[in-house]
This record gives sequence, structure tokens and C-alpha cells, in this order.
Amino acid sequence: MRTGVEIEPVLTDAFNRTVLALEKAITERKIICIVSPSGIGFKFAAKRFAMKHYLKIIYANVEASGLIQDVFCSIDSELSNVGFSNIDRRNCSLHQLTLKINERIQSDDCCLLILDNCNLAPGQLRYFIRFINNFNKKIGLGFRMSITYHHRLKNWKKWKGLHTKLYKVVDGWKGLDELTEDELIDICKANGVKDEMIIADLIDVSKGDLSIMKKDMNRYLELKAKDNH
Repeated sequence: MRTGVEIEPVLTDAFNRTVLALEKAITERKIICIVSPSGIGFKFAAKRFAMKHYLKIIYANVEASGLIQDVFCSIDSELSNVGFSNIDRRNCSLHQLTLKINERIQSDDCCLLILDNCNLAPGQLRYFIRFINNFNKKIGLGFRMSITYHHRLKNWKKWKGLHTKLYKVVDGWKGLDELTEDELIDICKANGVKDEMIIADLIDVSKGDLSIMKKDMNRYLELKAKDNH
């Protein structure tokens, strides 16, 4: 069964540029923001980078939460998974929780904090900015937001001021494009899909989103393996 199997890496432009940005984040203790579409392999590149450099990686999907408290609880949960003791969140205010998280993640010399899908509402973004503004930059921080969200952040009147504050605390911004058709074809072939019609179908159905393509690709390869037995 291939269910859940990671796709084989292909050095796409997005992969290479993500790695370069995260290298800057960790070696120079910078706060880096990546603006990109979803499904281009950001999480995959971040985890590969951390594995290669033997870094502890704390990965939290911000969009999966509707409350800013849950965002920081998610970070705390990830901290526990990589060897930090759990905070007693029952007796913590949001402010105390963020301060404790900040204190703990800065106690590690080789740690990369990744916050994905940072498409936060205005009130949540204020807390997020306060959190990263308190960073003493002893570890690397990389976060990703969607292109649509970044555009809205720059242009909507109610977001003005927040956008300026965010730019003040971020050391570097990287914009990434969608994966090209050639890159998607290379990914399919690297993972054992050779049939051109199947490849075209995988690309069409997924719309270039690797998370969707991975599931469909694994399903196809499972069926192919059964047919060969």
C-alpha cells in the first residue's frame, strides 16, 4: 500500500527558492515570509531542509484553526513532539502562552519554526505580529501566506497599518509561482507514472496542487501494482 507515501522530490524552482529562503532564516536568524499558491510543496521543502540540516522543525498549519488561541496551542503541541515539555494551557492566558512559547523555542540553537497558511483575520494578525515582533531571532522563523491574502492585505483599507507593521518585523519576502507543467510532468515520472495520458489527467484534476496530485498518484500506483500481481 502506498497510502500516505511521500512523493519523490524533484528540484522545482519553488523547492529551490524555499530552501534558499529557509537557509537565510536559520543561518542568519531571520524572519522570512513566503507568498505563494498552496500545493507547490512548501511543507515538503521545509521538512526536507530541516532533515538535511538535522534541525528540529516546528510546523503548524495556521489556516486549520479558526481561533488564534488554537494557532498557538498547535505550536505548543508541535514543540512537545520535538522534545519540549508541554505547557499547562488551562492556566495560561493567550499572552502568557505566546510568551512561554517564545521563551522555549529560543532555548534551542537549531530550531526552525514554520507557520503555514497564515491567512489570518485582522484581530488574529495583530496578535501574530506581536508574537513575531517579540522574537529575539535566536532561531529561524518562516511563514507562508497565499497570494490572494497578501494582495488583500496590501489593498483593503481596514488592513492598512497591519500591513505596514508586518513589513517592519519581517526581514525578507519571497514570492513563488505555481509549478510549471514541465515540473509537474517531472514529478509524475520521478514517482513511477510514465503514461502520458495518466500524467495529463493527474495534472488536470489536481490543477497543479501537489497535495491533490499525491493522493491521486498513490491511488493510481496502488491499482497498477495490484494489476501486475
